[in-house]
Amino acid sequence: MNYYEILNISQYASTDEVNRAFRSLAKKYHPDFNKNYDAKDKFMSIYRAYSILKRPEKRKSYDESINLKPQSKTFSQEEEKESFEFTGNSEGNICSSGYFALKDGWLYYNDFSGFWSSGELCKMRPDGTGKQTLCKGKCLDLNVIGDWIYYYSFDDKGHLYKIRTDGTGNQKLNDDSNFFVHAAENWVYYINCNEKKNNIYRIRTDGTDRQKLNDDECRHLNLSGDWIYYENLKDGYSFYRMRTDGKERQKIINDQCYAGVNVAGDWIYYVSGNSGCRLCKVKTDGTGFRKICDSEVNRINVVGDWIYYVDDIFHSRIFRIRTDGTDKQKLCDDNAFEVHVAGDWIYYMNYSDNQALYKMRTDGTQRQRFLKQA
Repeated sequence: MNYYEILNISQYASTDEVNRAFRSLAKKYHPDFNKNYDAKDKFMSIYRAYSILKRPEKRKSYDESINLKPQSKTFSQEEEKESFEFTGNSEGNICSSGYFALKDGWLYYNDFSGFWSSGELCKMRPDGTGKQTLCKGKCLDLNVIGDWIYYYSFDDKGHLYKIRTDGTGNQKLNDDSNFFVHAAENWVYYINCNEKKNNIYRIRTDGTDRQKLNDDECRHLNLSGDWIYYENLKDGYSFYRMRTDGKERQKIINDQCYAGVNVAGDWIYYVSGNSGCRLCKVKTDGTGFRKICDSEVNRINVVGDWIYYVDDIFHSRIFRIRTDGTDKQKLCDDNAFEVHVAGDWIYYMNYSDNQALYKMRTDGTQRQRFLKQA
């Protein structure tokens, strides 16, 4: 049975149809909802199929491997835009502290008037209607899966929590100091900053089965498919990866990955310390290194064919550039720091306006305050 048959779709299914098929089957076979003895194996087969067919490059390679004719349907950027269908948030948003996440028609966000100020976790529709306050406190690295939001509490020493999307059931999952939190399937992956060892751990979404995955001193954890990518400070800031169970640990490239790493398809996009904080990319097997642009770059967020970034290691303007290094565009002159992308909007903290939250379209139009903060 090939991957199309597993998802019960045709070879010509659109990305949106692939997403819908996966969601339907995931609800039916996910071990959290289906207690049959074979549910986990069925779910893993479904997820493997989905992890290939949702990405156009991998899907094309798979089609060639099983001798399917080229698809007559092309994939638009809009069809590729949702980058975290069964993880809790995008890698680019988590790299920017994850205080925005878009899921199932709701925008989840932290309402605060400055990074060091107190705040509250809220949700509302992307058009600004239906605002609801879910809990008090600053909640970062937001991950939304099913009916749950996973986050670490800035106000409670970075401890991991989860709360239902309706604001009920708020509960602590561990006493670790969590950073770079990524929730996927029934696991939460994170860097544990307790005792300053910065090892990578994972824990079940119900708070059980906490596991240490490595002994490296890590920074910039990224989750892509069944691989964890991270920077190893014990090896001169070199970039490594390992499987989500901690196995097959391998070095990718000897380069310091400064202030932002995104993995998209077969490419790793990052800010290279060896290249003077320039935006670079390298294949996930360590080959094909190339510099994308010559300006200093800070936080990055890769969505579709575009890389959104701040153009200095300090707070500065927001730009975007194609993943092939062409069509560089300045989107605003605000003194920004971190860049979140959710749907057709960019969200950021504007240091030119007392660290107020702003938003603008991904093409730089309709720039405005996100909320009318006091």
